[in-house]
Amino acid sequence: MRIAFMGDYSALYYNIAIGLRKLGHTVDIYNGENSYKKVPGSVENKYTNKTNSRVIGRFVGLLNLYDKIKKIPNYDIVQFIGPSAFLLPLNYMLCSVIVRKSKKCFLSSAGNCYHVQRAYLEGIYKYYMFDDLDYFKGNKLNESLFWNEKLEKKLADKFDGIIPISWEYAKAFEEHSNLKRGIQIGVDLEGTEYRENIVHDKIIIFHGVTREGVKGTYLVKPALERLQKKYPDKVECIVDGKMPLADYLQLMQRTNIVIDQCKCLSWGVNAVYAMAQGKVVMSGAEPEAKEYFDSADDCPIINILPDTDDIYNKLEELVLNPDKIYDLGKAGRTYVEKHNDCVDVARQYLDVWSGC
Repeated sequence: MRIAFMGDYSALYYNIAIGLRKLGHTVDIYNGENSYKKVPGSVENKYTNKTNSRVIGRFVGLLNLYDKIKKIPNYDIVQFIGPSAFLLPLNYMLCSVIVRKSKKCFLSSAGNCYHVQRAYLEGIYKYYMFDDLDYFKGNKLNESLFWNEKLEKKLADKFDGIIPISWEYAKAFEEHSNLKRGIQIGVDLEGTEYRENIVHDKIIIFHGVTREGVKGTYLVKPALERLQKKYPDKVECIVDGKMPLADYLQLMQRTNIVIDQCKCLSWGVNAVYAMAQGKVVMSGAEPEAKEYFDSADDCPIINILPDTDDIYNKLEELVLNPDKIYDLGKAGRTYVEKHNDCVDVARQYLDVWSGC
């Protein structure tokens, strides 16, 4: 089959595409804007921004992408990263063109969108990665989300299926009759080196910086600073990021513990990469998130709350019991081999697509 993915900013689709290509399918990935992560895509969206405005630059980039999309051949399957895969106001135009040209279209429920924001305000989530943004102040959505609401409601039911990547997204879209069973995040295991998690001179703890407010960096950093001060001879704490994906994964490789995020109930692509490398992972991993994927018994991720003391206490437990690090790292690799291999994940997507 000929398959296209629209929008990939975390390597979610990049890894699924590897699995699909190994199964003999042709896959293209279109990105509206490739950020500092430089996630590889099949269709590069290069353009010259002659202004100093990032907004204008993105708009010009989307115009360039729109021109490319008008020329693309018909695909058997097209999947969008979310209902707002591209920058408004071009988003609806881009989505509509693609839907008309494709045999089947699907939606990944992932990232920030109106549906999950509404679910948070309705009290479905204990906490939420965007809960400190301005448009939640006063417990109401702002005007910009009004347009997202209209767009999402107009688009969501047009898709042949909505496929969530975690429990939160399944809950957010459960009112839609075309909601499918969630599929875990895939990772290219052949391309991700596993190393036994052995502590040498110090335990190296890493928190990758991307979107500080979303990932909870402002809660993680004080815990790391406190730990570093109390155990200067036992730990080395690294807070770094906003770099190309390849450089980021290379930095991760030299660590023992990876702190993914503390403001989500589930884990993300970063956590899956870390487990594949054999790292101990701390992230959102609430019971409902684990049970959704039938992995309550074998998921080794240490659940952390959006609370500095909770993060500190769980890190200190590992510092005082370093023998646990090796076993947790090995359990992480075992977990992703069972649940996250990109070829197995690709097969699950093929099953959903063919069943619609």
